[in-house]
Amino acid sequence: MLGQLLPGLIILFICLFIGRAIMMKAFYSLNDQQKLLLMNATKGLAKTYLIPTIIALVLFFLAGKFFPQYLFATSILYFIALGGLVLYSNYVSYQRLKSQHFPDSFYKSFVKSKIYNITGIALFIIYFIFQYMLA
Repeated sequence: MLGQLLPGLIILFICLFIGRAIMMKAFYSLNDQQKLLLMNATKGLAKTYLIPTIIALVLFFLAGKFFPQYLFATSILYFIALGGLVLYSNYVSYQRLKSQHFPDSFYKSFVKSKIYNITGIALFIIYFIFQYMLA
């Protein structure tokens, strides 16, 4: 199955890499005080979103194990939940950063980075769904 998903994973990782590169460039454009503000503003966010992601992943695998006949529907629901979590986490991150008054160029880079990340995830989900439907 991994072989079938490899093109989708490659697209996902390319988009994530581009988004990361944009964000790193924006980060390095900040002065030291702004970098410290950024780290303080985003502290704890990863843990906050990691727990629901792990719970959703465990539920997805349990549903696949105990209800394999509903794997496609479970996958769709999982991807919708994961997409909602990604959008919500990006919104909260943006709001936290906006309260710190960084330069406008930083916010533009942040949004551009997140667009690449979300596009990569969306393309992977679309690829996954079409691979499943064609199998």
